[in-house]
Amino acid sequence: MVRALLRGDRKQNMSDIRAVSKLAGVSVATVSRAFTHPEKVAKPTLEKVLSAASQLSYKPNSMAQLFRTKQTNTIVVMAPDLANAFYSKVLEGVESVASENGLSIFLANSHDRLEIERSCLDMVLSRRADGLIQLGAHRIEELADGAATKGIAFVHAVEFSADSLVPAVGIDNELAGETMVQYLLSLGHRKIGVIAGGRESKITRSRLNGYRSALNAAGIAFDPSKVEYADYSIKGGIAATRALLERCPDITALFCMSDDLAIGAMAAATEQGLSVPNDLSVSGFDNIEVGEYLNPPLTTITQPARRMGRRAMLSDTPSPARTHILDAELIVRKSVAPLA
Repeated sequence: MVRALLRGDRKQNMSDIRAVSKLAGVSVATVSRAFTHPEKVAKPTLEKVLSAASQLSYKPNSMAQLFRTKQTNTIVVMAPDLANAFYSKVLEGVESVASENGLSIFLANSHDRLEIERSCLDMVLSRRADGLIQLGAHRIEELADGAATKGIAFVHAVEFSADSLVPAVGIDNELAGETMVQYLLSLGHRKIGVIAGGRESKITRSRLNGYRSALNAAGIAFDPSKVEYADYSIKGGIAATRALLERCPDITALFCMSDDLAIGAMAAATEQGLSVPNDLSVSGFDNIEVGEYLNPPLTTITQPARRMGRRAMLSDTPSPARTHILDAELIVRKSVAPLA
């Protein structure tokens, strides 16, 4: 397996609570208690924790710390699709920090529906929850007028906007898309199709911009007929690939914007008698676990999903908002091959 690093966490300058725990030689719970209830920690232990925090430049002005000082010790996490393996990994990261800080999580399967997300924000406004993490597309200002200026503990992760008014966490989707298409080009492919996500999705637009940039750098004109939009699902991938191959049968490689779409693309290719990767190379995005065990194993882009969830819970809350750009990696397996 080959891994190509795309970009590191450019904004992260704060060690997490686990590093402080290790350096001080105490439990994570003790570190948390030292900052939330220092009077309950023995003086020698407190001094070790504060010394370790100072050495590591750790500051407890995180979302988790803010939640801990409120009343319900509950946060709301809104995900577009809780059945999606990628979001499940993000939630693992959220839950790990919640557990370390004695917090409870309320999960909302929002399907990106504004009425559901507005009711979740209302839980915070009415003090039934202490904060909210958004994994979907809608910005806080879309959920309620002026909400971004009300001091609400809100973090936007995964599908965030570059000009977010709140702390945000994600990857550089344009760079990741460009890297995958550059890889396909390096293997001789010139007729590269795209199985994209929803047409209005910020993630879709960013990854498509990366596709266009890679083609432009190679002197290849962008052809919109080689792009087919679909729901981020296996069924969506099957339907989109059928339509794209019927319209553009000379395509030799596919850039699929999720692993689910790629799995659907492989199934559609097989039903049409095409061999992957001999007749059609197929690449994905997300690096969900099943991709490694497909036949052939799926070439993809991995997102640090669990780390994304942890970073969302540990994002700084004071203004101005900070955007944390995390690593993405190209994972080379056998679903992509050089053009014969």
